[in-house]
Amino acid sequence: MPAVVPGMSKLVLAVTAAVSLCAATAHADPADPGDQGPKDPTTALELSLGGSRTIAKKIAIGAGAHNDGMILAGLLTSLVTPSFGEWYAGKPVTLGMGLRVASTLVFVAGASEAFKCIDSDNCQNNNAAAGAMLLGGLIGYAGGTIYDIAAAPSAAREFNRAHQIHVVPTYMRTPSGDAAMGMGIGGTF
Repeated sequence: MPAVVPGMSKLVLAVTAAVSLCAATAHADPADPGDQGPKDPTTALELSLGGSRTIAKKIAIGAGAHNDGMILAGLLTSLVTPSFGEWYAGKPVTLGMGLRVASTLVFVAGASEAFKCIDSDNCQNNNAAAGAMLLGGLIGYAGGTIYDIAAAPSAAREFNRAHQIHVVPTYMRTPSGDAAMGMGIGGTF
């Protein structure tokens, strides 16, 4: 593949716009009464998987085209795309996103330590620490991604449980003191 692909900046713009649109669509706003309906666990899973898959493709295309901007945009958006399913279910902040952010910081600290060794003659201790931080950051990032994808369906089910209405037959007294059957309605809103 050539180093520069014609129209690549349009592709970067289109993919970034699509990811932004998905993020805006997937996020549940509690103030929006139209967004309080039941959430489909399959849709939540598809949003998390689809967002992650789209970003992985974006990074691969950027790497193949030697487009550092596209790779960086893909890496940055990968911090949030696995959380799309949980956003859909009304969870704006997720454990997996926190793991990815913390793991990114650990990875950057490891890279910083590794770069210190380039100008130094005595790097044995720094190399071990840098390697451990780099590996730990990668493992944590992958773990946070997997967690958010796996948690998306249960977040939708949790939303549905918290917002369901219960209608049950009820035995009650009327104002005159007589016994009567009625319907009781309960729920969490």
